[in-house]
Amino acid sequence: MTKKQDRKAVRQPDSVRVGFAPLMQIPYYVQFLEAGLTALDLAEKYPPLSTIEIIVEGEVTAADSGVLTVYTQTAMSMAAVYSRLLLEFLGLRSGGNPSTLRQIVQRKDGDIGVEHYQKRDGTPLAMIAPSIVHEFPNPSEVERAWITTCDFAGQRLAHLTDDYKLENVDVTPMLRQAFETIPDLVRRFFLDHLR
Repeated sequence: MTKKQDRKAVRQPDSVRVGFAPLMQIPYYVQFLEAGLTALDLAEKYPPLSTIEIIVEGEVTAADSGVLTVYTQTAMSMAAVYSRLLLEFLGLRSGGNPSTLRQIVQRKDGDIGVEHYQKRDGTPLAMIAPSIVHEFPNPSEVERAWITTCDFAGQRLAHLTDDYKLENVDVTPMLRQAFETIPDLVRRFFLDHLR
């Protein structure tokens, strides 16, 4: 049996979920990256042990209170996870050692990707290539930010490890760059084509 015959067909995702993703999920993930930027701004402006209160509009008393770093770290971490998700949705991932930006070759069973959608004129959308970083100022910095953010989400957030891919560096500047550029990437190469 050849490798081609040995490879099983990828199970296509549920059509309801495919239809729902660009309406609700993708815009929500993009919005969360913007919340990640706000969290980075707050972390730079205030000491990490500052006390915060969450006040719901129209309420007199705080709905919750706590330490700033609990909020900022949670929001930054989730924004990093959603950054990785959005890049993978568009067809990019990090891989190798040292990590490089790579195009996804084949989706896993049930994964939803940009290629499941069409432009308004019926033209199918395609996965983007790593060269897309050249659409941004400072492409090498953007590429490094996307790789680092993917590695951060897949290594530092998902495992207690020796941090071999990230080498114990402060990833904050790369997270900021990713949170700033990925929403634009998603809008330009996915959402704007559907409107």
